Amino acid sequence: MSEITFVQRLINKTGGEIRFLTARENGAECWFYLQLSPEQFADYEKNLRVGSMNIRDYGEILESGWGEYPPEDMVIYMQQTYGVITPELP
Repeated sequence: MSEITFVQRLINKTGGEIRFLTARENGAECWFYLQLSPEQFADYEKNLRVGSMNIRDYGEILESGWGEYPPEDMVIYMQQTYGVITPELP
């Protein structure tokens, strides 16, 4: 039996870490805020390196939209509601 890491215990306690992701869907840029399922966290981390995956398999999509980056009001909403800091575009 594998030992549960501190990060995994924290994720289990809070109901899942929230990640900001960008992707291409049907050739178009899109963005997502994904609340990772605690049970799927390890698989998600491992499969990030694969390059192609269905993020719906790893948790609940809280918000999403088309384009390279979410609108400012969404960035503010996610920070105020969930404490998520959305990375700025490079």
